[in-house]
Amino acid sequence: MPLLGIGGKYYELLLAQMEGLAAEARYIELKGAGHYLAEERPDDIVRELTAFFA
Repeated sequence: MPLLGIGGKYYELLLAQMEGLAAEARYIELKGAGHYLAEERPDDIVRELTAFFA
């Protein structure tokens, strides 16, 4: 099952929590983003989700 993880400030924590959950895992780090990714980096979120679901 495909899995997409998008993280900012807590990217390392995201990796640790999602490790081994799916064979088709993709992780994206939005450098400089904090906790509210969708508010801080909406264009990046839309781009990554569009690519993932395409």
